[in-house]
Amino acid sequence: MSKGILWAVLQEPIAVPPTYRCGSPHHITLFYGVEKEKYQHLIDTEFNTFSIANCWNNDIQALLCDIPSRIPHKANPHITVSYREGIKPSASNAILIGDHHSDPLVMSLKLKIEFFEFEICEHEWVNHGKRNGLQRYRCKYCGKTRTEGDRGKGRIKQ
Repeated sequence: MSKGILWAVLQEPIAVPPTYRCGSPHHITLFYGVEKEKYQHLIDTEFNTFSIANCWNNDIQALLCDIPSRIPHKANPHITVSYREGIKPSASNAILIGDHHSDPLVMSLKLKIEFFEFEICEHEWVNHGKRNGLQRYRCKYCGKTRTEGDRGKGRIKQ
């Protein structure tokens, strides 16, 4: 079974001035790390919706969006618009449940549901320090981490 990201991809560019230098608005993550087969019936579905607010903090900017109830999705659907250098786009998940500024911004959005399949990785585990007294490893190719004693596939590089 293939795992990946079920996302709603923008079908038209959006005209939102970026607050930070990095970023290119692309999608709303509906679900992360899911099996494609479970959502196969939704892939290629097109729908229209709208943004509710332009939200930002000191690191990142995102558009909070309204999703039709017929489209399953995780809490706080949003589009990451821009972020500071060194900040991961996924940081926008945290700002919407924490402290942030926002201005109302209603904008029509045209989206299409697609599935981004994770690459299968032949992990090569490298030392990633200790945490709570246990040795941690990180795959030098995909970034996945594991703890000493886990049965991660691939070889440990000394």
